[in-house]
Amino acid sequence: MKFIDCSTLDALEYFQSKPEYKGISSMDELYTIDVRQMIGFTIYELIKPILKSHYEKYYQRLKSIVTNKHYRGRSGMVKAFVKLGKKETVSDLLKLLEEADLDVLDSTIKAVSKLKIKEAKPSLQELLKHEDSYFRDIAQKTLNKLG
Repeated sequence: MKFIDCSTLDALEYFQSKPEYKGISSMDELYTIDVRQMIGFTIYELIKPILKSHYEKYYQRLKSIVTNKHYRGRSGMVKAFVKLGKKETVSDLLKLLEEADLDVLDSTIKAVSKLKIKEAKPSLQELLKHEDSYFRDIAQKTLNKLG
């Protein structure tokens, strides 16, 4: 995996080369994506899954963000989404794996591993062919965990 200082123009050039970031034209847009990811991680920390009121308050909102391909910065939201509705999220997580959208791929694979979603095996096997060794590695680790 290639690491780039996100405060440089190299980061902008790198992200512009990725299909899922098509249309990004400024560092401000990159910063917006980062802020959205941090908001998702913050929501994750705030959620108390045993509280029905938290489920009702957040579940549908998070689902609409997580499943929206045009919302950039979804990775933090995936983690919060899964925390709210483990069983309810399975079909959406499987769809996210098939999209292979780098914006959410890491957090989706980790969620699949944590929840031990065996239905994800075919998608994970496809990810073993991914151009990025990081995604190949975590897909393999998840497949090993799923048995």
